[in-house]
Amino acid sequence: MRRTSSGDALSQKIHILGDLLGETIREQEDPAIFARVERIRALAKDWRAAASPDNLHALTHISDDADTETNLLTLKAFTTYFHLVNLAEEHHRVRVLRA
Repeated sequence: MRRTSSGDALSQKIHILGDLLGETIREQEDPAIFARVERIRALAKDWRAAASPDNLHALTHISDDADTETNLLTLKAFTTYFHLVNLAEEHHRVRVLRA
């Protein structure tokens, strides 16, 4: 059996939590909200990798065409994701310190 490094374990846990959140958003809200969150996430990753002005423009104007409810649900999705990441990191840190 392959042992994973501490960072790999954390990354895997965050990935699982993100997948579960995505599934919950699709089931409890709307698949369109999930698609929107994924679009924003992809634009942010692309912009971070290439610093393209086109990606930055698309990212900064993505909320222009959406209604308030859609923007609110999108913000809630990202807020929840970052709360989950913070909790996973805190849990990971406690485990590492106890080891």
